[in-house]
Amino acid sequence: MDKRFALEIESVNIENSGHKTFEVKNIFDVKPGQFFMITDYKNGEKPFSVSRITKERVSFTVKKLGSFTSGLFDMKPGDALYIRGPYGNGFDCELLAGKKLLLVGGGCGTGPLRSLAEYISGKAEINFINGARSKEDLLFEKGLDANLASYSCATDDGSAGIKGTVIDVCKNTVDLKSHDYIVTSGPEMMLCAVRDYLKDTGIPAFYLIERYMKCAVGICGQCSVDPLGVRVCVEGPVFDGDLLSRLTEFGVYKRDASGTCREF
Repeated sequence: MDKRFALEIESVNIENSGHKTFEVKNIFDVKPGQFFMITDYKNGEKPFSVSRITKERVSFTVKKLGSFTSGLFDMKPGDALYIRGPYGNGFDCELLAGKKLLLVGGGCGTGPLRSLAEYISGKAEINFINGARSKEDLLFEKGLDANLASYSCATDDGSAGIKGTVIDVCKNTVDLKSHDYIVTSGPEMMLCAVRDYLKDTGIPAFYLIERYMKCAVGICGQCSVDPLGVRVCVEGPVFDGDLLSRLTEFGVYKRDASGTCREF
């Protein structure tokens, strides 16, 4: 197993009532789309995507869900985070540089896209669509330190941006065919909607997907996706549209902590 680092929390930013961003010193060779495993040595270990990368620091944005994330929410600057990684297949920043990109994020999935947008800022034409349930849940609307060509948002209740989904934004305000690549990250059913919307366009796309993980190094098989057995922790979490189209499990079911398949 890879070495685990104890890193002091340098800052904690309250994004909204349900999300916080934790910042630690960057001692890693990490790129957007990769993730780390974090433990508190009490409630297990969980994967977290990187939501910002600078030369000095790495950030993780956490949604408060259960006992583990509730424990993280109680941590303060000066406390230690126990981290191993980075893991996974991130975004191909060299491929995306110099291209016209449409980034489509939802919920916590906006974090990896923020890290990508900032990482290649000034090297690509970036249009950004951000989706959430409400204005209160919307992440990084004022925290994107990237040179964007455009920014749009959608909320289910219409409290910010377009009332509806990120697909509604695509349909009403975006010329999809003018983009070289679509890059998307968020809840699986949102990703399915993006996939279906792009189905007949021929536009290449990359999808960052999530699965329950244990080892994060490709040994346990917990995050394998049928029928190819690709491991989200190794071959993913970023997949291109061609491979994603062959994953019959995607959008239908996923495995819980016991390995049991559960339908969405």
